Amino acid sequence: MKNIFLLILLISSSFIIGQIGLGTNNPKASSILDIASSTKGLLTPRMTSLQRDSIENPAEGLLIYNTSTASFNYFDLVWKDFSTAYKAVSALGAVTTNSILPTIINEMAISPPAGTYLVEFNGQYSNFITSTYTEITPTVLIDDLQSIIQQLDAFPITISNHLGGFGNANIPNGEIIYPGVYFIGEAVGINNILTLDGQGDVNSKFIIKSAGAINSGIGAVIRLINGASANNVFWVANGAMSIGANNTMKGNLVSVAGAVAVGIDSNLEGRMLSTGGYMNCGSGSVYLPSGPSFINFGTLTTFEIFTGAGGMGIVGAPTTHTTITGNVASADCAAYVNFGTPPPSAPLTLIGKMFYPCSLSILTVNSGFTDDSLATFSIYKNGIEILNSNSVLVSSVKSEIVTLQAITTVNGSETIDIRWKTEAGNALSIKNRIMTLTKVR
Repeated sequence: MKNIFLLILLISSSFIIGQIGLGTNNPKASSILDIASSTKGLLTPRMTSLQRDSIENPAEGLLIYNTSTASFNYFDLVWKDFSTAYKAVSALGAVTTNSILPTIINEMAISPPAGTYLVEFNGQYSNFITSTYTEITPTVLIDDLQSIIQQLDAFPITISNHLGGFGNANIPNGEIIYPGVYFIGEAVGINNILTLDGQGDVNSKFIIKSAGAINSGIGAVIRLINGASANNVFWVANGAMSIGANNTMKGNLVSVAGAVAVGIDSNLEGRMLSTGGYMNCGSGSVYLPSGPSFINFGTLTTFEIFTGAGGMGIVGAPTTHTTITGNVASADCAAYVNFGTPPPSAPLTLIGKMFYPCSLSILTVNSGFTDDSLATFSIYKNGIEILNSNSVLVSSVKSEIVTLQAITTVNGSETIDIRWKTEAGNALSIKNRIMTLTKVR
């Protein structure tokens, strides 16, 4: 009764003087309510996001404290929060890594409130060789390739009724296939356009296994949509593999005792791996896929081309530059590697290391090549790389600038961080660095 009387008294006073003062006899002239205290605060309603969203017809300017996001929210057409739209972390002290797996760069992590953010990273890094001589035992690489094949074989076949032809040349937009383990009891041919639809799953798996060879026609195109990633696509042949001219190929090519060739003016996002066979590249580019894979590549993580028994070379009469991004090796002591003896004007750029057969020690390539080490920087959300957020750079001993950018949505309990990796025998150092998150909605 006392509280009701007090409320009536306050309301009555507001009608008389148009103002209410709590803890003060002289409310400010511009206020309708003036609360003064040096020992207590104003406590707004506290509720979860779900409870907030259930408020019917919220008035413009309505204020609550959101316990789900630990922030004050106000209503202005939609619910918004008072947290700053700009968050940043920066550091000056130098840190180094020699990890071949992505690791968090010191002090480059933020856990922002829920929302959609533009994530930007800028840093100054340099590369240095930690050893002048690297040796990888051939049997280790061979064993890791056998492990990859065994891992792929462990997945049960889910589609066994697909014909040997993929892409369907009779349809203008080609063919769409969905995640699964495909087994084709004959040779596989790829023509026209083949779309791999991940159906919204960034971890979607595509394993296409042939009992024979795998070949693609001139101008064939592999498209990845809805979460499909080249690092989770595997073409497995029980024989030779040949990618035709002017192809856009996605996925890792794994041959069981067969040659692997990528034709003139073609691009491959994926590895070329064989237990035994000659490895050929025409003009164009072959490069390592980005992002995580459901397969453990072991020491072959940084290798673009590897054969357990066979030579390697550039074929055809290329009119454009050939770029190989990743390490290259053969475990065959008798292998002929014609990468190593080009004329000075050889149209090849090797962004990675070449390894001698037999000892598999680092080969210092001749003029016409670059032999710098790879430096990979990526933006991660909750331990998963954000698609298309990475930058693969040719790191040199001089300082270089790296910049990254991505847009991502977080739920209020996730962490955004920057990760980096290099390759065996090398290390990266980074000094000045900053990561900023700008809220876009």
